[in-house]
Amino acid sequence: MTAKGVVASLLSTRLARTPTRRRPGRNLRCLPLTGRAQEGGQGGDPKLTYRPAKPECNSYLTSRKYNARTHYGVRTMTEGELGLSPLCLIVPGLHNSGPGHWQTIWERERHDCLRVQLGMWEDPLRNVWISRIDQAVGAAQGPVVLVGHSLGCHAILWWASLLGENAPSNVVGALLVAPPDVDRLGADPRIERFAPTPRKLLPFPTTIVASDDDPWCHADRSDELACALGAHFVLLDQAGHINADSGLGAWREGQDLLERILDVRPRNASATWRRPSRAGPPQPGPRTGPGTNP
Repeated sequence: MTAKGVVASLLSTRLARTPTRRRPGRNLRCLPLTGRAQEGGQGGDPKLTYRPAKPECNSYLTSRKYNARTHYGVRTMTEGELGLSPLCLIVPGLHNSGPGHWQTIWERERHDCLRVQLGMWEDPLRNVWISRIDQAVGAAQGPVVLVGHSLGCHAILWWASLLGENAPSNVVGALLVAPPDVDRLGADPRIERFAPTPRKLLPFPTTIVASDDDPWCHADRSDELACALGAHFVLLDQAGHINADSGLGAWREGQDLLERILDVRPRNASATWRRPSRAGPPQPGPRTGPGTNP
């Protein structure tokens, strides 16, 4: 299916489930990072450098103040859904994320993480992964934060790029970790299927995390991508591809970044996201598999 066909399919599905009367939601925001994630690592972890989204990169940040998630998407959150804590949809990359990967550990240890079963882990098709993400977001009953790693980041970018302003408003943020450079010459053919890299401004607050020695993408390329997308940028020191081989374990620094994106507090302390039915697309991922994924 062509990219236009995917867009038509996604939009037709979303329009079919769009309520006749929309209820406006509250603005959802991403707080500036503090503590460990200070500019240049000052006053915090010297191995982590944080650069906030650059207003000069685009007019969107200047005019909207990065506080624009209201109800312009075709799928809006109800008052009940706004009272829920966000569900973190884990989107792995090539080969899936194995038992030692921080994504798998988060899914196992955190109550709010659920893996998207993209399928075709060894030989992915871009449009299939896009559709699986769309199904998982649509099945979530409440706000969603997308947590992508490696090639999964590009699947998220393509999904958001194709839907544009029709992206569902229940997606309140994204954490994109170690996106590879799919545009470089000589890249793995399976990765090249996700080229060219979408560079449209994202309709939700996003943080991109990269490493200064990632073999799949130079740090400068990751910084350029963050600027194009209007995203915050975090650079780790010698963390490789930020996967199981990096020895991060539960990756507490990454969870700190996630918590700042998750700044959508439920009005009722007992309110939590509702797990989709067993027939829904997002199901917990396998606990086995390669520990690395490009």
